[in-house]
Amino acid sequence: MRLRTPNARKLAALALALASLAAPPTAPADDLPNLDDAPGEGGRSVIARAAATGRANTLVTAVYLGALLDTLRSNGGPFTLFAPTDEAFARLPKEDLAALLRAENQGKLAEVLKYHVVPGRVTAAELTSQGRVETLNGGRLTVAANARGVAVDEATVIRADVACRNGVVHFIDRVLTPPRPDVVAFAAKNRFQTLVKAIKAAGLEDALRGDGPFTVLAPSDEAFRKLGHDTLDALLDSEDGRKKLAEILKLHVVPGKLTAQALREAKDVPTLAGVALKVEVHGHGLTVGGAPVTDADNEVGNGIVHAISAVIPPPKRADDILAVAAARGKFNVLAAALKAVGLDDPLRGDGPFTVLAPTDEAFARLGKDRLKELLKPANREVLARILKYHVVAGKASAREVVARGEVETLLGPKVRATIDDGRLVIGGAKVEATDVGASNGLIHAIDSVLIPE
Repeated sequence: MRLRTPNARKLAALALALASLAAPPTAPADDLPNLDDAPGEGGRSVIARAAATGRANTLVTAVYLGALLDTLRSNGGPFTLFAPTDEAFARLPKEDLAALLRAENQGKLAEVLKYHVVPGRVTAAELTSQGRVETLNGGRLTVAANARGVAVDEATVIRADVACRNGVVHFIDRVLTPPRPDVVAFAAKNRFQTLVKAIKAAGLEDALRGDGPFTVLAPSDEAFRKLGHDTLDALLDSEDGRKKLAEILKLHVVPGKLTAQALREAKDVPTLAGVALKVEVHGHGLTVGGAPVTDADNEVGNGIVHAISAVIPPPKRADDILAVAAARGKFNVLAAALKAVGLDDPLRGDGPFTVLAPTDEAFARLGKDRLKELLKPANREVLARILKYHVVAGKASAREVVARGEVETLLGPKVRATIDDGRLVIGGAKVEATDVGASNGLIHAIDSVLIPE
C-alpha cells in the first residue's frame, strides 16, 4: 500500500494530538506522509519501515515537520536510523515535545532528528565495535554493549538490524538528545569548511573534539582563500606541509574558554603552539594576532569559537637565547661559562627560558683571578650553580617580574625584584636592558653576577 502525503490540516491536528498525549496514538495510514519514493524497488525506505510497525508515528510526524522526509525516503543514503518508538517520545515532558513540533522550531527539530541518523548501513555488531559514530548533525553517538543489549547514548536498542532499501533501522526506547556541537561539528555546519579540512589533515580532529575547553580563532573559508591555492595545497597535500599546518592551527587555539570581553581584557593570550598572541582593541573591534574578529562568542560544547577574517601566520623564528646574546657582542664570558658547564645546549632548546644575563663588564667586576678560577674544570659544579641562579623557567617579562616581586631560578632559590629610583633591580643587580626577545625566551641584561648563598 502506498502511503499518501497528508494535507496541512490533518498533519497539524496529528502533531497537536501527538504533542498533547502522554502516550501518542497510532495514526491511520491515510494520515501519514508518502514514505517511499520508489516503493517495491528493493523494499521500503528506513522511514517507511519504521512507520510500518505502527509504533513510530510520532517519529514520522517529526520527520515530516523537520523537513527530513525527502532524505530518509529517497534512494540515497544508505542511512542507519535510530528510531525512537512512540513510547520513547511519550517519556519526554509534554511541553518539550509540543515546543519541538512547533513550526518556528523546525531547525531545532531537524538537528534532533539528524542526531538519530548515521551515514551508512551499520549493523548493531558493527556499532559496538566502533564505539563512537558520527551523525548527520555532526555530533557523535556513544555505542556500547551492556546487559540489556546495545546502548546508544542514554537509549537502549529494543529491536536491531531491520533491513531497508536505503539502510537499516534500530528501534530505541528513548529520544536521543544531541549535545551542543563541539568545535569541529560547529565549524562543519557553518562557513568553516576549509578549517575542518585543515583540522583533519593536520591530525587535530580528535583533540578538538575532546573535552577542552578551547577558545578557537576560526578563519573563515574566505580567510583561507586569501592564502592562495598553491600555498593551501602545499599545506594540505604533503607530510611536511601538514606538520607546518598543525603548528599554524595550534596558533588559533587558546586553552580555556575566553569570551570576547575576556579577550578585550587580556593584552595577550597563550596558544597551543606555545606562542602568545597580541590582543588589540580598536573601538568596538578586536584583533587577535593581527586577525580581525568578525563574529564573536559562538558557544560550543567544548568551548567557544570566534570567527576571524585572516589566517594567523606563524611568527618569524628569531634566534635562540645564545644566538641573540652572541649577536649583542657583550655576553662573551657568559657564553663561555655556559659552554664550560654544559648549559649551552639546553638554552638552545624549546624552553621557554628567561635569562638574567650578566654582561662582560659584570663578570669583569668579579676580578680576573676569581673568574679564571671559576672557569677551571675543578670548579664546574660551583660555576653551574651560579649560572642556574641566572635562569628562570618560562617567559617572564620585566612587567611580570615586577608584578611577582620575585622569580624562582633553576637552582631553586628565588631572587627578589624591586624598583629602585625608577630602575628594575633583580637580586641586587641593576637591569641594563629588558625583554630582549629570542625564539625560546627572553633576556634581561644585568650589571653584576648574582652569587647564590
